[in-house]
Amino acid sequence: MPESPIQTTLPTGRLIAANVIAALLGAGLGWGGAMALAEAPSAGPQTALGAGIAGVISVVLTVVIRPGQERPIFAAAMTLLAAGMSRLVAAIGGCVLLYFAAQIPAAPLLSGTLLTLLFVLFFEARIATSIFRRLTPPAGDSPTPSDTNTDEPDC
Repeated sequence: MPESPIQTTLPTGRLIAANVIAALLGAGLGWGGAMALAEAPSAGPQTALGAGIAGVISVVLTVVIRPGQERPIFAAAMTLLAAGMSRLVAAIGGCVLLYFAAQIPAAPLLSGTLLTLLFVLFFEARIATSIFRRLTPPAGDSPTPSDTNTDEPDC
């Protein structure tokens, strides 16, 4: 009888907290970097706006994927990857729409957005790695082809 796949849930609270912290880091670092490097004084708030857009989209997508639902470990990993790609497309799309609607310069918006998405990716990978590492057996515990009993002679 085949083994059933390992089931897991992802920590919803930790993922949402990671998204919020990533948005705050993206806004803070983006604002500081924009103020230090840009000539326009409005670049700081625009960068923070981009980080806020990415933060809101990240939290919404985290809730949408229902990380607390039990699913096979492979499906949980693929759900996080799909959410990451959806987050990227939605955040960039939101910034482009805001650029065309409000004529806000694209560079500060996108820099804040991409900085936040980078932090979200880092934090989510750390959280998922800790969960998956706890659930999967160490690499040395799986049988190797030389350990299996076969009737074929070794050549």
